[in-house]
Amino acid sequence: KIQIHHIAIRYPHELQPLQLTNRKCHVAVLGLGQWSLGRKPKNPQKPPTLFPRYHYELNTMMQLVAKNHSSTSTRLVFRSMHFNPLGDFKLTCPPRDHRSPPIVEGYNAIVQHVATVHQLPFWDTNFILGPMWDSAGDFCHYRGAVAQTEAYYLLQQLLQLLLEKDDATTG
Repeated sequence: KIQIHHIAIRYPHELQPLQLTNRKCHVAVLGLGQWSLGRKPKNPQKPPTLFPRYHYELNTMMQLVAKNHSSTSTRLVFRSMHFNPLGDFKLTCPPRDHRSPPIVEGYNAIVQHVATVHQLPFWDTNFILGPMWDSAGDFCHYRGAVAQTEAYYLLQQLLQLLLEKDDATTG
């Protein structure tokens, strides 16, 4: 039986191991970065999280999770950050939203690096979303066939991960 829960966190420092333990999660798929780079509605002048700081925040989050890993058996997986269409606040000068493709690629490289260092899977969905990166009608959220294709891919990856875990347990 697979249950899917959404844990609302916007920034890496907001993830608490207790959130995973309380929900009895087997796997947590982390998709972070949108809020770290995006325009802050309540504080539009706040700058984005720069690459070195974002790397530090992800590493700090992982150290906290590793320190408390005995209280949770949840496997963590990182997924790539989505590209956002240009327009909206990304093309103002200076930009008020920094989620342009080159910057998102930089964030994804950081996430992939942190995942590798901590020996965690990194699920890159950019082969699905990359060609359709500018199709989100609201400049953020993919819908229709694009979203469905990504969801199927993530479900396939999740099932494969769970089967690998079962195979390792049963020997």
